[in-house]
Amino acid sequence: MKTVLIFSFKAILQFEFQIFRRILWLGDLNYRLSLSYEETCDLISKNAWPKLLESDQVIKLL
Repeated sequence: MKTVLIFSFKAILQFEFQIFRRILWLGDLNYRLSLSYEETCDLISKNAWPKLLESDQVIKLL
């Protein structure tokens, strides 16, 4: 069995996972927004999903 370590988020998206039987995700997998708590709650209450996605830190990394 082969062990592969991937350290780049972009590389993970391009990797062919079907060649493995098991995949272990390690790291900080929390969902984060670049907004204050109050701003986030306000946008959620208004169903302003596109605005929330604009502040998604994962999308900004891509």
